[in-house]
Amino acid sequence: MINLLADDRKNDIRAARVNVILIRYITILFAAVVFLMGVLYVSYTVLQATKASADQIVESNDVKADVYKETKTKVDALSAKLRDGRALMANEIHYSKVLTSLGASMPEGAVLDSIEFSEASFTGVAVPVTAYAKTNEAAAQISERLQASPLVAQVKVQETDTSKGTADYPVSVTMTIVFNKAGAK
Repeated sequence: MINLLADDRKNDIRAARVNVILIRYITILFAAVVFLMGVLYVSYTVLQATKASADQIVESNDVKADVYKETKTKVDALSAKLRDGRALMANEIHYSKVLTSLGASMPEGAVLDSIEFSEASFTGVAVPVTAYAKTNEAAAQISERLQASPLVAQVKVQETDTSKGTADYPVSVTMTIVFNKAGAK
């Protein structure tokens, strides 16, 4: 086949074909832009709906939190009291343990008259104590045995008298004792 068309005509036909291809590309590009705009619009709409839903949940939770605010305040106050109680319990002195420890420290044939304990008794303050013994040997052992106890920090014998005792325990020993708080726990 022989091409008898003029060169101008051939160039026009080639240009027309290129124009058709360009129009197709522009149409596809326009369709893609419209599609992307649609996707963005749908995404934006979904995000706005999700945001509105989340805002409603936050508002309802704030209302619920306000209802329980008074309860939370009471719980916090109770927790603080329990912490204070735990601290007091940690510093607690078991007087029954103190008495049994003192009794176990006493030598045979010796007894304590009476002791008055207070919180100050375990802060390094000397507590006056009177003990009675059956013999002078037992009276001499009282301070040694008490000093060996982990409950007692210091014992000072002030007076030993054989005339101030009782019928069963004729020897009286007056002393001061400084108690060790660590031994009382």
